[in-house]
Amino acid sequence: MRIAIDVTGWQDTRGFGRFTRELVSQLVLDNAAIHDVVLIADRATASQATFPTGARVVVVNTGVLSARANAAESSRSPIALLALGWHAARCRPDVVFFPTPSTYYPVLGRVPIVVGVHDVMTEEHPERFFFTPRARFYWRAKMWLMRKQAMALVAPSEDARQRVAAAFSWSLAHITCIHEAPAAIFGSGLARSDIAIDATLAQIALPRGVPLVLYVGALDPHKNLSNLIRAMAMIHPARTDAWHLVIVGAYHTGRAAEHAQHLLALRDALGLQTRVTLTGFVSDEHLVHLYQAAHMLVLPSLDEGFGLPVVEAMACGLPVAVSARGPLPALAGNAGLTFDPDDPASIAQTIAVLLDDPDSKRSYGERGIERAREFTWQRTAARLTDVLRSVARVA
Repeated sequence: MRIAIDVTGWQDTRGFGRFTRELVSQLVLDNAAIHDVVLIADRATASQATFPTGARVVVVNTGVLSARANAAESSRSPIALLALGWHAARCRPDVVFFPTPSTYYPVLGRVPIVVGVHDVMTEEHPERFFFTPRARFYWRAKMWLMRKQAMALVAPSEDARQRVAAAFSWSLAHITCIHEAPAAIFGSGLARSDIAIDATLAQIALPRGVPLVLYVGALDPHKNLSNLIRAMAMIHPARTDAWHLVIVGAYHTGRAAEHAQHLLALRDALGLQTRVTLTGFVSDEHLVHLYQAAHMLVLPSLDEGFGLPVVEAMACGLPVAVSARGPLPALAGNAGLTFDPDDPASIAQTIAVLLDDPDSKRSYGERGIERAREFTWQRTAARLTDVLRSVARVA
């Protein structure tokens, strides 16, 4: 069969972008000799990206980097939508895959479409993501078209699958769970270099010899970072060598920049100026060093579709403490601790266990390595291929 895949979100620095890059690369690697794989890219993305060999790339001139046009407060022009949809149809695919609804555009003709829906926070809480009537209208119209055209959906967790079915009024039979997985760079088999770790810590201006409590992800309000900072203030407040909180995530533009200012103000009000660092975006090469150097990963989110940093950290042997919400408890399994994300004291008590008990830290780290082995992009790509084959015009 001929599989067309939208890759206009390839350069996105959020989880959607990593999902696209890892899954599509694995799918091409596994299927290039069997199926004809065509990647649909906008010209700006194609000029920056390194796509996997073995796939044909169709480049469409849309005039703006799609990673920006796909943002909640942005939109593609009608001309760009028509161009992308026309070129996708022109390659005569048997099925088209969109890794995320954010990059969806109508494909001309009666072509089967599969879309990856990571969560339904935009449906359940649109006020958190769309701040103008125009943005809300654009999103609703796009989701209406997507639901009309899609023949199947994929979701990254069973929790997300159930909520997608409820939000879209879809049958669970047409929604498949395909887990996310850690990239190859995050793995217990990766050689540890203390020199490289020290260089990364120095570049980001992080202290040595102090337990690092690590958060990785977006700086959106639903990530609950305010309660994380409040919790940290409760843990050994007089001992400046007891911990240092490292918040990794891009925040220099848009709503993330506004929320970062709120977090910095809270940090300063609690007297934690020297104990909390917001790093901004960190490359994978440096992120793996932070996973290796840290004492634990904490994910206090009020909502998640999957929680990719959890499996990345576990793959590196890093203990994890996660919110007892959504898919996170099932994701961590017996390899992680959970807490009530609405209660800073609960968060603090859980983090203190890993800070103060070396045996617990070691035990959870070892369990995490085993747990992370259950998640691979090869397995995910195989499940997606089965879904694509099930709805394709040529099976």
